[in-house]
Amino acid sequence: MKIGSPSFLDDARLRRLFDALDGNGEDLRVVGGAVRNHFMGRPVSEIDLATTALPETIIARAAACGLKS
Repeated sequence: MKIGSPSFLDDARLRRLFDALDGNGEDLRVVGGAVRNHFMGRPVSEIDLATTALPETIIARAAACGLKS
């Protein structure tokens, strides 16, 4: 069975988070139920993210991009 790219990755809001928080040596990844549901062919109703960045880095990047906390 071939599993394509998850359609939820096309969401503009999620792309904005990845653009703001992924990079400069840190990774932002989709984790948990969204990944499981995608591979099981189930609907994805929420998306959990994990990052290697420290909280203060995330706060600063989010603020610089105009994201609200």
